Amino acid sequence: MDLTIKPGARSGRVKIPASKSQAHRLLICAALGQNEALIECDGFSADIRATVECLKALGAEIVSLWDDRAILVRPIIKVPDEPCRLPCGESGSTLRFLLPVCAALGVDAVFHMEGRLPQRPLAPLDEQLRSHGIELRREAELLCCSGKLEAGDYEIPGNVSSQYISGLLLALPLVEGDSRLSVTGSIESAAYITMTEDALKLSNIAFTKDKNIYSIPGSQRSRIPELLRVEGDFSNAAFFLCMGALSQRGIEVTGLEPASHQGDKAVVDILRTFGAELREIEGGYFVRRSKLQGLTIDAK
Repeated sequence: MDLTIKPGARSGRVKIPASKSQAHRLLICAALGQNEALIECDGFSADIRATVECLKALGAEIVSLWDDRAILVRPIIKVPDEPCRLPCGESGSTLRFLLPVCAALGVDAVFHMEGRLPQRPLAPLDEQLRSHGIELRREAELLCCSGKLEAGDYEIPGNVSSQYISGLLLALPLVEGDSRLSVTGSIESAAYITMTEDALKLSNIAFTKDKNIYSIPGSQRSRIPELLRVEGDFSNAAFFLCMGALSQRGIEVTGLEPASHQGDKAVVDILRTFGAELREIEGGYFVRRSKLQGLTIDAK
């Protein structure tokens, strides 16, 4: 296929699809909760569909509505007695979030992994689960989990995947007894952990945090708002925001939450520092070229 791209003015309005990072968290909290919830989600990725199918296998009722722009979640009442087969696809978030959740629920679970997912690491999350009552067994593309997670002291280094920390934060409120999760050393991808904390607070899950140590009471079930919206994805929005910064006429980028804790929201401050005209509008930003200037960016 041949495409011809002609020069022209950059202008218009674009709505950004939903953040899959937030969608994972809200779906899990809703499925583990006490009440039905309707989640507006503008855009379904393969990873989100994997999480939906896994939650359905655990006993949640989940229905797509509004031409796949919303998800109705009826929470898990009772987990199945027979082994649950969870199709993770290639989604690392689905596996790393739901592995400790399944352990906390006490289900026999078989995670089906595709693509490169079987080669992606699980240590030291798997070690923490094994030391708290869980048996894990690998069989090629399958990961088998059995036992019931025990309360206690957990420790995860902060310089490995933040998904391990998020998975434990989602799971430990379910176990019987109080737990403590210590995150040691420097923390990478801290914004994603903050997104998990936000989802727990939204779900009325009690926990306290003292520096990098979480104290988590057990035997909790979330109570999420009955109607909520997955905010737009800032990593996707960054391309259009940068395009707007080069536009004399400007671009409206909507579907975003200016108060978001997504790490990629940093692009907003970077463009302002460059000198772009960037202001908040309802549901997003208007960005237009102004007097741009060079600067050094720390992209860590």
